[in-house]
Amino acid sequence: MTSRYISQSVSLISALIAGCGGKPASVATPAASGPPDVVLVGGDVWTMDPAHPRAQAVAWRGDQVVAVGDDAAVRALAGPATRVIDLHGRSATPGLVDAHCHLYGLGTDLE
Repeated sequence: MTSRYISQSVSLISALIAGCGGKPASVATPAASGPPDVVLVGGDVWTMDPAHPRAQAVAWRGDQVVAVGDDAAVRALAGPATRVIDLHGRSATPGLVDAHCHLYGLGTDLE
């Protein structure tokens, strides 16, 4: 894996985790605090919102999801410094980071 791929994956996962905390704004909501930091377009975004379970694009600023919708509407929010990531049809979902492990074969009975 390249460091660029890992960096994009970490950014995507972090943003989607941050977005799980609240209801994403629709693309009709004006960007009150400027353009988003990152925009994901060209994908299959699973929102986990029963009213709008799927979208093509998502945008976030800091740790807040600011828009979810179709490619054109979300891409229009991007500014000159916005990082735009094309998913090329791949899926993006909110995720959890569960940092634990199972230790087996250490020569002790851990049950």
